[in-house]
Amino acid sequence: MLVKFRTMSRFKDIVAVLAEYGLDEILERLGLVPYIGRLARNFRRRARAPRAESTAARLRMALERLGPTFIKLGQMLSTQVGFLPPEYIHEIERLQDKVAPIDYQLIAAVLEAEFGKPPTEIFRDIDEQAMASASMAQVHRATLKDGTAVVVKVQRPNVEKLINEDLEILSDIALFVGEHSKLGTKYDFLAMVDQLKRAISDEVDFRLEARNSALVAASIAEYDRLCVPPVHKELTTKRVLVADYVEGPTLTHAGATGELTDEERKNLARQLLEAYIKQVMIDGFFHCDPHPGNVILMPDHRLALIDFGQIARLDGWMQDQFLQFLLNLASNRGDRVADICMEIGMPKPGLREARLHHEVAALVARYHNVPLGDLHIGRSVMQLIQTCANEGLQIPGEVALLGKTMINLDAVGRTLDPEFNPFDVIRNYAQHVVLAQIGQRFSKGSIYSTSIDFRRLLADLPYQARLFFSRLSTHRMRLDIHVQGQEQMTGALRKIANRIALSLIVAALIIGSSNLFTVNVGPKLWGFPIFALVGFLAAVSLGIHLILGMLFGDRR
Repeated sequence: MLVKFRTMSRFKDIVAVLAEYGLDEILERLGLVPYIGRLARNFRRRARAPRAESTAARLRMALERLGPTFIKLGQMLSTQVGFLPPEYIHEIERLQDKVAPIDYQLIAAVLEAEFGKPPTEIFRDIDEQAMASASMAQVHRATLKDGTAVVVKVQRPNVEKLINEDLEILSDIALFVGEHSKLGTKYDFLAMVDQLKRAISDEVDFRLEARNSALVAASIAEYDRLCVPPVHKELTTKRVLVADYVEGPTLTHAGATGELTDEERKNLARQLLEAYIKQVMIDGFFHCDPHPGNVILMPDHRLALIDFGQIARLDGWMQDQFLQFLLNLASNRGDRVADICMEIGMPKPGLREARLHHEVAALVARYHNVPLGDLHIGRSVMQLIQTCANEGLQIPGEVALLGKTMINLDAVGRTLDPEFNPFDVIRNYAQHVVLAQIGQRFSKGSIYSTSIDFRRLLADLPYQARLFFSRLSTHRMRLDIHVQGQEQMTGALRKIANRIALSLIVAALIIGSSNLFTVNVGPKLWGFPIFALVGFLAAVSLGIHLILGMLFGDRR
């Protein structure tokens, strides 16, 4: 059975939407048509979606219709470079998570369930008209009892149940596709669903978003033109988040930056990019969704960052690699960029390393000569990842996620300053990043940890040295070498030795039988000495066995 009985109703809804948007090609590639073809045809008769749109556009619209799980799925798949064609990725970048707001009474019921008392006892007033509405939550303006203006983000009723149901269906489909589809042998769909589960589980719990908000606020505290609206922790639960209200338009509004001077524009763009470089290279995390809709221009001409549902993290090694990646990209060192890609990437069968170096170097040189208005660092990173994928090198998903983040930062930077040059910011800020990383490596904590390790080494050294020389003097020293693939190598050598021995036996039988044919003694069969005939037939049989083994056995 493709999906479980308890999720069948939701599964039919999903198939209905896919059929309505005419996504037969995707169903066919996943190997699902033989199993749900009749169901899809029944729904397709009621299809109303515009077929003039491309398949990629119809996929985007279908994901928007299916809700938060599938919107997040589309965003995740867009970072799996090489999985979707470029035109699909461009469409998915336009995903809009906006839906009609639900009745305020349903929102009030969630608030009362979370706080144990009606909203009127928590807020002085709350606007029943939603100021924003998405598939997972909607936002209302409110005023606290002390007069503080706030925004209240409330999770839609039953949305967590719907997400869990969708994830269960996707797990069933991933397992099925992995066993019944050619595409399933090429991609690990179950791993993708597991990644989706981890990503979306963070966004379902608003307490994690509150902690992420505090994390980003602490990271950008040194930048006077950036801020994060404070979250009221005492009023934040798993399904409700309350934060200070920030006045001002988002950068998606036309003319939002009209009152800024040229100097203010440049300063805001520089501080924003520096803040994100600091997050990535020094703090080891970054906010994944800094698109213009999540950046508010306040009346005092500061930028407020909002919506921290998704935070990604990087280890120290990846931080160093990505810093070198950006610096060499900014310095037009394509050969070094290719080397870094080889270090962080996972080679696939058929990797064309020489061609990869050539293509990456050519791409980096092309970026170095583009006009300033066409310089987009995020797009550059994603094109480099796509080039690596085309040549057989899979770049880690964290880098693709960074590329997507940089695309959003490019959009914000261009809105603030059309002449914004991100490479200049990276080059100028690199010294600060390197010094900060050195400071981290030699912090008190790391020095104490290293000192403890060194103390243990010194304490164990006399005993280990005495043990070494004792075994050496009594000839009990043994060196164990474990070679990867040792069993396969031993088996191959055994096969070679057996074939050599068999060949020698065949040769000896042929030579011995030939000599016996010349001796006219002993019993005969068909006029030939019987022992010579038996030896010759044995040689022929063994020879045929040897030839068949070489022709067909080695292919497995």
